[in-house]
Amino acid sequence: MAYMGMQEAFDAAGQTSDPDYPDLRRYTTGSALDLFTTALTKRKKEGVYTRGQTVSHAKVTELSPAKAPTKAVVEDCMDTRKTVLYKANGEPVSSDKGGYRLAIADLKIAEGVWKVAALAVQEVGSCRP
Repeated sequence: MAYMGMQEAFDAAGQTSDPDYPDLRRYTTGSALDLFTTALTKRKKEGVYTRGQTVSHAKVTELSPAKAPTKAVVEDCMDTRKTVLYKANGEPVSSDKGGYRLAIADLKIAEGVWKVAALAVQEVGSCRP
């Protein structure tokens, strides 16, 4: 599933804050890709990296058109409690608060494959699995 690939790619890219991590483009396009590359570029400039992995509770909530879908919506109650932002010296970034966050992703077929085209992630506490 493109959504899960996107999550794994962002977690992996975050370990080195690499905005050019190849799998980001494999699973995302449009504003979703822009969101990730902008965040990773900022983190790289600030010397901030990620440890851990996001736990997803994703489900497809819409497919259209019904007969041969080309668009989908995925809702996820992401658990970010096991991910930590940290500085190059190993210090945690104090503003990073993990928890359950509602994420809504719009997917479409791009370049012949499903990709996440848009992603909105809400604040901690916005959902419960």
